[in-house]
Amino acid sequence: MYKLNSDSTIVLFPGIYEMLDKIKKAQKNVAIVSSKKTDVLKKNCRQLKIDHFIDVFIGSDLVQLHKPAPEGLHVALKLMNNDDLAKVIYIGDATVDIMMGTSAGVKTCAVLWGAHSEEELMSSDPTYIASDVHTLDNILGLTH
Repeated sequence: MYKLNSDSTIVLFPGIYEMLDKIKKAQKNVAIVSSKKTDVLKKNCRQLKIDHFIDVFIGSDLVQLHKPAPEGLHVALKLMNNDDLAKVIYIGDATVDIMMGTSAGVKTCAVLWGAHSEEELMSSDPTYIASDVHTLDNILGLTH
């Protein structure tokens, strides 16, 4: 969703704010499961002005088993009272994200604008792959 610049400021990838807005208008829940500590994750989201779109923040300090173990995703789903795994999609830019989603029994989407190459991400066998935000919008059913 965002990247770290050399001057230590974070920047939201183009189109992400609008996509999150569409998700919330569609009354869907959003959680972030991160390897960062929860307070850092929340601070980053506040800086990006997207914190109001996020229902649940799960940082590494809230779980004992980190990615690719599914614990963080299980905790997020429990906090959102969501036990219908068929309606869940976990989006990530790293192989551990895709592995976590698969281990949790949910659909996964690898995005190509982050940490790992398309080849690396494909090796983790995602349900979907998105090369840009428009494609991700389509996968999420946000475009009409």
